Amino acid sequence: MWLDSTGMKKKNKSTAFTFGCFGSDASKVEVLQSCNGLILCGIRTDPADKIYVYNPSNNVFKMLPPILNMKYNRQLDKIRLAFDPTKSPHYKVLHAQQIGYDPIRRRPYWFQTRIYSSETSCWRSCSIKYPTQWFSGYFYKGVYWNDAIHWLDHWNRVRHFKLDVEHPPDTTTQIPITLHWNNYKELFESCGCLLFASYAGDYHPKCMEIYEMRNGYTGWSLRYIVNYEESSLAAFLKMQKMSSVKFSFKFLFIVVGEREEESFVVMEVCRKIVKYNLLLKSLHTLCDMDIHYLTDTFSFIASFASV
Repeated sequence: MWLDSTGMKKKNKSTAFTFGCFGSDASKVEVLQSCNGLILCGIRTDPADKIYVYNPSNNVFKMLPPILNMKYNRQLDKIRLAFDPTKSPHYKVLHAQQIGYDPIRRRPYWFQTRIYSSETSCWRSCSIKYPTQWFSGYFYKGVYWNDAIHWLDHWNRVRHFKLDVEHPPDTTTQIPITLHWNNYKELFESCGCLLFASYAGDYHPKCMEIYEMRNGYTGWSLRYIVNYEESSLAAFLKMQKMSSVKFSFKFLFIVVGEREEESFVVMEVCRKIVKYNLLLKSLHTLCDMDIHYLTDTFSFIASFASV
């Protein structure tokens, strides 16, 4: 068996991502997250589910060792990947598991956290237990930045879980006061930047906003504003016979380029995947959204672009 520096099993090199290396389990693979070129995915099996870290650029993959009593549940048992190839060839995986369950409130009493390191090839349990509200909100959409996992909670705060300390404190940062408070809100990471996007998918106002976290968690800087009626989006919507006041769309990822004119956002609009340049205001249709896992495919591309 061939292993790379992160302890992954090597398969034949491939130029296109595929789950074919998983053999008969390929159709069962479910994507959980992508991070700087690596993909965290799982396969539901009995009695214990399998968690893999997979590199689609060279078909290298590794199955993580099982966790005692772990159940594969997106809402309760939560897992996120952390990888920065500019700092280390090794990656970490954060897992939060419920401890006890309150049948009346229908939520766990506590969460136990564990961190897997590809350098040691084992899980390390954190001795502290975290209350339910710590992992409330959108942990399943958490992004890795600045040696921590970041996610939005139900109180419009960005919560941080530091991976390089033994007992992460209860640290949060308020989200920026956006022009339109009721918009959808989502975190992204690109090229060393933690980004906050505020937009609406239905019956939206006429712009989207993208903010960047300042160093030291000292606040947010407004980096981009996109006015739908003053950009190529308006022409695109007109071509699709959609009003610029009402249409449905979803951010897939944001890429910050080395130069400002290279920064762009990829969105799902009118059942199409489009690439919109944030500075040049140009828009290109990439493809039709004709498969249910297309959004995951494009999140992979975002990861490769940010390496």
